[in-house]
Amino acid sequence: MPSTTSLTRSINILHGVSLCVAIMILALAYQDCGILSLCLNPIFAIMAMGYDTTMLLLAYKRPEGAPRLSIGYTVAAYLLSAAWLSAFVAMSAVLSSLEAQVELFDFRILVPQTMRGPQHIQILLDALECVLMGDIAVRSTIDRRLQREESEKVTPDC
Repeated sequence: MPSTTSLTRSINILHGVSLCVAIMILALAYQDCGILSLCLNPIFAIMAMGYDTTMLLLAYKRPEGAPRLSIGYTVAAYLLSAAWLSAFVAMSAVLSSLEAQVELFDFRILVPQTMRGPQHIQILLDALECVLMGDIAVRSTIDRRLQREESEKVTPDC
């Protein structure tokens, strides 16, 4: 098992990469107002940017011997990974539809036919962001377990 410090460092690097990918997704979704992703990409990109920024700030501000973060931060990473997976599925459905409109729950959404290039890039970045968030979630879970085991070794039962 990797040490806690190298694992924490790798989690912080993944947060930085995830933040950059979320910014790129938001910039690409801005071109078509998020229509090609059924408005999921801009929403999830803003959520991911907030989460990554918060985690990086907490990692920067947290002292060396501070207690670990609550489980909510790890659960948020799992939820964001699932959210990016749903955005990937939604974009796949829109991309596979060659029609000029998509019908969703009695709503007809017009799909611009000229924006296929940015849509292909967005769908690749959605998959990347899903994998990044999933990796952050799994590594955070492992980090929490390692920190708990280390704290149990330090505090013997009386």
